[in-house]
Amino acid sequence: MLLVTAHKAVLITDFRYAIQAQEEVADAEVRLGRKPLEELRQLLTELNPRGLAFEAESLTYDNYEKISLFCRQQALELIPSRRMVAELRLVKEPAELERIRQAISIAQLAFQKAVAGLKPGISERDLAFKIEFEARRAGSGKAPFDIIVAAGERSAMPHGLASDRLIGANELLVIDFGASYKGYKADISRTLLLGAPSPRQREIYQLVKCAQAAAMAGVMPGMKAQAVDKLAREVIEAAGYGEYFGHGTGHGVGLEVHEGPGINHDNQTRLVPGMVFTIEPGVYLPGVGGVRIEDMVLVTEGGAEVLTGLPRELVTHVTQN
Repeated sequence: MLLVTAHKAVLITDFRYAIQAQEEVADAEVRLGRKPLEELRQLLTELNPRGLAFEAESLTYDNYEKISLFCRQQALELIPSRRMVAELRLVKEPAELERIRQAISIAQLAFQKAVAGLKPGISERDLAFKIEFEARRAGSGKAPFDIIVAAGERSAMPHGLASDRLIGANELLVIDFGASYKGYKADISRTLLLGAPSPRQREIYQLVKCAQAAAMAGVMPGMKAQAVDKLAREVIEAAGYGEYFGHGTGHGVGLEVHEGPGINHDNQTRLVPGMVFTIEPGVYLPGVGGVRIEDMVLVTEGGAEVLTGLPRELVTHVTQN
């Protein structure tokens, strides 16, 4: 736990992280104890503040009950704070951007190695394992999320986690993968096809690619997040596929793989330089398959820098074993 006052910050942890905390924590006092909540109680007794704010979105109900009890005992007002830390994290500092870039580099290298020579017959699960293995070998920390590998009709599921299904020839293959570096995350998606695309497959792929390009080209500081979503959504709706694009166009990425700003139809947050988020429109046709192309962008003074660099063409592979 981190307790922040007007004068100092105190990190409360236990023996397991004693050495790590001393090495990694530069701007806070470190307090060790067998029971962090008891350390928090003692610290509040020493400081005697008027109130205690907490992150309402993050505190478990169990811990809330315990903290609430000793706040009542000390006549200390307990105040739910919503999005205070999340708002601070919206704009990335240079050191944060460097870690995000490194996470992206690791993720892209892992993907390229895992799909090199990819052929039909491998299971979705085995391909996901290959990507995660290559990411860890390239320097990634813990995978930021379960890798999505969804082939054929399963690619119409936006969050189709890898299964034992074998990847076949001439079918769309959505792969959503990432990596982490010193706590910061990368999140990228590509759609492949092992063989020759049908006219319908090529149509929806090109549509998603155009929608993504329109959104990335239109990003400007000062515009609302919902306007970026609209840029991508209008392209897909104009082609008659609006009902098959049911999720937001993107989301912020940083210490968490899903954080602000949300790039969706109702978010009125104004974009400012330093924000990092994904742009990932998709079209998902039940019983047929789906396409998603996802890249990460950084808002700059003059527009947006695309941080990811993998090809966005419909990559096809040899279909013969």
